[in-house]
Amino acid sequence: MSDEELLLERLCRLEVAAAADVMATMGFTRQVLDPAIRPLGCAKFGGRAVCASGRKKGAQPAVPTFRLDDAVTPGSVVMISTDGCRAGAIIGENMVASMVSRGARGVFLDGGVRDSDALEQVDIPVWCAFSSPASAHADWGYVAIGEPISLPGLSGSVQVSPGDLVVADADGACVIPLKYAGQIIADAETLMAADAAIAAALSAGESRERATKSNPRLAHVSPIHGAGDAPTE
Repeated sequence: MSDEELLLERLCRLEVAAAADVMATMGFTRQVLDPAIRPLGCAKFGGRAVCASGRKKGAQPAVPTFRLDDAVTPGSVVMISTDGCRAGAIIGENMVASMVSRGARGVFLDGGVRDSDALEQVDIPVWCAFSSPASAHADWGYVAIGEPISLPGLSGSVQVSPGDLVVADADGACVIPLKYAGQIIADAETLMAADAAIAAALSAGESRERATKSNPRLAHVSPIHGAGDAPTE
């Protein structure tokens, strides 16, 4: 197994809450994606971001939707910024089926989908803002694929660059900056071990206060200077 495959395997085992706590302690306070965007069917995924953005059609020619299919590789999570489009669905069953066939692990967009019954049954989670029978593509088109995007977050916008890691479970989704991914994943694993030790102590009859003092949750995490201002890389 390659180093990249091992990293993605560890990513997929993370609890999103642990990753979010670690990043907040480091100073990355705008990594949690908008909780109003929810999954159809299964929630959990982990992978590398493939970024796409679009907006209402204007003078700039739209990028063909097929180019996004071409950008998907095994281990990808497709992240789509729609510029707040509410004109209808951006993706549907056939487009997601194409992404699945190319190895995508998940899809996340701040806009709409259709064929939602079918998308609940596909092999990967699809996170979206809403469902609609209408297509938005008469008035909306992709303008960039493979460039950084901005998505709505829990506290301000979340910046996503191609190759950043994205992890999601039933609690929500967050973006892990690639530059710090190894440290964030390792620190989150340590935090999960501490939480498991606290849970075991509680089951043995200890008070939560004593159990937490005996198993400090975030003492191992070091702040990163300028993390709150640094774009994802």
